Parts: sequence; structure tokens; C-alpha cells
Amino acid sequence: MAYCVRCGVRLDEGLTFCPLCRTALPEEFIEKEQGDETISLEDMSVTREVKVPSRLFAAVSTLLLIIPLGITLIIDMSLSGTVTWSYYIMISILLLWIMLLQPFLHHRYRVFRSIINNFLAIAVFLLLIDVRHPPVTWAGYPAASLVLLVIILVIFKTSGSGYVRIAGWAATVQIFLLTIESLHAREISFSWSLGLGLPLVCCTALCFAAILFFIHRTRSSELWSTGLLVVCLLLFSSGILALVTEASMTLSFPSVSYTGWSWFVLLPCLLIAGLCFAAARSPRVHETLKRRFHL
Repeated sequence: MAYCVRCGVRLDEGLTFCPLCRTALPEEFIEKEQGDETISLEDMSVTREVKVPSRLFAAVSTLLLIIPLGITLIIDMSLSGTVTWSYYIMISILLLWIMLLQPFLHHRYRVFRSIINNFLAIAVFLLLIDVRHPPVTWAGYPAASLVLLVIILVIFKTSGSGYVRIAGWAATVQIFLLTIESLHAREISFSWSLGLGLPLVCCTALCFAAILFFIHRTRSSELWSTGLLVVCLLLFSSGILALVTEASMTLSFPSVSYTGWSWFVLLPCLLIAGLCFAAARSPRVHETLKRRFHL
């Protein structure tokens, strides 16, 4: 007695295909009766071929996109004698081709690689629109943001320690701030991106590194203490970050006067952080908080 390799329907002897799903029955997968014992399908290694998108479809789709591209180019050349409005249609069709037909260009389709390529294609598309009438003005900001997003995704996707990833993230964000400032000033400038951005990025990276350190040293029986220590560290980092921000703004921008607002952020953060630290280290406080909050 044989069974269909696709739907599992029992087949009569002599059939070469399944009457239910019309699937052909290979001879090597037919189950044969051996007395009262039968060979189960689970004991057989059934191989299935994964259908790869046909490149013929990609070629036909490319041809269908080239036809309107050629028509618009011919119309534009005949009316104005040069490429004017058809330029935007050309780069739009090129972006459409990259985003839709990209999976057919690889032997194996991967979602992450497709997302990265699409982000980069959109960034280049925006730059091509803006560079049509130089200099580059507005497109630099979204293009730099997309490139920043791509680099961050690649850093966290690659294998490596968490500290290396945090360092890569901090360096990428700092380069992004330098790029944004240079685009705004229309020249290479390092005023607020170094005076204000660098301390903030470094403090944030150190905060994440400290949290990661506590998480790595956490045991299942110490989750409560570690959680309070993480909250303590976040509050302490927020207070220090406010102090560093005001100091950096005062030093980077002489027109900004020192008002001392950061102390109003720092002192409450230090007070609450101290309470959290004491609660994390005191078993008596543990029990009191658990009873009060029904934990």
C-alpha cells in the first residue's frame, strides 16, 4: 500500500499519481506492504526542491519597465531637445526596478540584505533628485539618516561582543552628527557636533555599556537587585548627562549663559538613585518593598 508524499492519502496499487492533489508518486517513496509491517513516511528522507524565482520573470519585468522609460525619454528629447523632466522618471523607474526585482538577482533571498539594499537605494535616489540642481541641499539629511540606520542595523546584525557593538554605534552616531553639521554649514565644521554631541554620545554609550555589564553578571536569583541597580545607574547617568549637556552648551556657544538648570535635574536623580542603590543592597528594604507593592 502506498501513500501520497504530499497530502498523505492512501493510494491503491497501480496508481502513479494521487487522485486528490494530482501529485506524481515517485517510485522510491512508495510504501510497500511487508506482511503486517509497513514502512512509515517519517522514516524516509523526503527531499523537497525550493522553487527559486525564475530569472525569466526578472527579464520580462525589466523589459516592461524599459518600454515606458524609452517612451518618456523619446518624448522629452523630441520636445525640449535635452533630458529635463524625464530624468526624474528614469531614476524613479530605476528605484522601482531595484526594490521589486532585487530578489531575483540572488540565488538565495534574504530579507535583511533586501532591506539594507532598499534603504541605500532610497538614499541614492534622494541624492540624485537633489543633485539635479546643485548644490545638494535637502537630500543630504534624509540620505545621511538612512545610511546611519543601515550602519546601525549592520553593526547589531554582525557577530561580536555587546561592548564592541556599542562602541560602533557611538562612533557611527558621532560621524552622523559631524555630517549633519557640515551639511548645514556648507563646509566641514566641528563646533556643536564635538562640543555638545561628543559628550552626550560618550555618556550614553557608557550608560549602555554599564547596563550590559550588570545584565551579564545577573543571576536568576538576583534579578530584583540587578533591576534596582540598573534603575540607579539610569538615574545617575541622566543627572550626569544633564550636567554635561549644560556645560557643553555653555562652552560651545558663548552666547548661551550658564543658568544652573542641570543641578535641578542632577540632585533629584542622585537622591532617587541613592535610594535604589540602598534598596538593592539591603535585604530588609527588599522585604518591605515586596510587602508594600505586593511583589
